[in-house]
Amino acid sequence: MPIQRAKPRLVDLDQTPLTSITSSDLPAGTILQVLSAAATGNYSFNTATGTYTDITGLVLNITPKFNNSKIFLTAKIDISGANNQRWGTRFTRDGSAMTGSIGDADGSRTRSHSSGRGQAGNQIDCNVGMQFLDSPATTSQVTYKVQITMEGTNQVVVNRSITHSDSSTCYVALSTLTAMEVAQ
Repeated sequence: MPIQRAKPRLVDLDQTPLTSITSSDLPAGTILQVLSAAATGNYSFNTATGTYTDITGLVLNITPKFNNSKIFLTAKIDISGANNQRWGTRFTRDGSAMTGSIGDADGSRTRSHSSGRGQAGNQIDCNVGMQFLDSPATTSQVTYKVQITMEGTNQVVVNRSITHSDSSTCYVALSTLTAMEVAQ
């Protein structure tokens, strides 16, 4: 006689079978899904001050399971720029910066999530870490991106130095964008 395996089943604490799971069935903070994108090449941009452009490879689509879920975004970007020229980065959702994800309006200053200054050397100027907890309030697909801008129309590069010498002592890097859906 063959051995029969019991079919696994999900049960509530009182052993009532679960036919579906809602967000109220999960403890707050449960990670429901994790998606990640990587920019593995080296990319060069010339943007006008305050004009943001997408960083190639740092884009992902996520479809939240629940309307009240939060999306925890993290990004790591290696940036170099023209000497003494300032750059800024930001997250976008469906093409727009999210409220609270960039600095407050302050005169004519460009709003960003993170910023820095280029050194025009043979090294990566800055390893930028970004985090933001978004509330998209939807169960439809949303698209997250990381964007960059540079002062004037100067060059800013991702994953390499601005001079990019061909030497074993110069490095190329990897930049990433990760989105985690968090139950509430």
